[in-house]
Amino acid sequence: MKKLIALIVAVVLALMIVSVVSACTAPLAPTLTLSPTQGFATTTITGTGFAADKTITITYDGAAQPTVPLTVETDCSGSFSAIISIPNELAVGPHTITVTQTNGDSASATYTVVDMKGTQGAQGPQGTTGAQGIQGVQGPQGIAGLQGVAGQNGVDFNSTGNVFLFNGTDGSNGLNGVDFNATGNTFVYNGTNGLNGQNGLNGKDGTNGANGTNGANGKAGTNGANGSSGDTEKVVYVDPPQNTYLEYLLIIAAVIIACAATTVACYRRWTKKKTP
Repeated sequence: MKKLIALIVAVVLALMIVSVVSACTAPLAPTLTLSPTQGFATTTITGTGFAADKTITITYDGAAQPTVPLTVETDCSGSFSAIISIPNELAVGPHTITVTQTNGDSASATYTVVDMKGTQGAQGPQGTTGAQGIQGVQGPQGIAGLQGVAGQNGVDFNSTGNVFLFNGTDGSNGLNGVDFNATGNTFVYNGTNGLNGQNGLNGKDGTNGANGTNGANGKAGTNGANGSSGDTEKVVYVDPPQNTYLEYLLIIAAVIIACAATTVACYRRWTKKKTP
């Protein structure tokens, strides 16, 4: 009986040892599982098959990412679990999440960022018409165009000056169309009628004879040359001489003598005429 009990205890201990050893023995190939595998916020990374008790580094498209917990290590069975936030939720499409251990083991999984934008809504009603804008400033008046060159009179169409009108000829009829296909059936498209010919141009009226030119007027005579200006004479004013008192007395005496002589002469003539 004692031997049977000892055998049972030995078997139980052996099974416990095997279970402990198998629980802490990592599989050969590391694998990753993402939950969820798509979205735009966070994902939980679960790894198995890694070396036991090693530090884990997680990258997203090659860039290291912060994790929850802050430090991630594998347990004795080579498993771990960590959460990361998606760094760019607007980069729609697949992205690579890679887990690397300090001993060089690594594994990767694909996470897909979904488009958060919904389908485009229906177009809204048209808005009301805006107020009329302010009238712009009137531009400056344009430069007047040059006067066109006067047309020349046409030459005589003929010697009589009558107008002759030539009508154009009618256009030719269109050709019949070719067969539509190569089978025995014949499909013929009639050609369109030709265009009517255009009317001929009217003859131009003859020009009037040119008017004779007027005779040239004679040239006007030239005006005589103006006489040259005379030289300006300089007027010299001479002060009258200053007479002395003696000269005035002599002049008065001479006047008196002259008057006396004239009186005497007149008296003698009068007395002669009176004497018989």
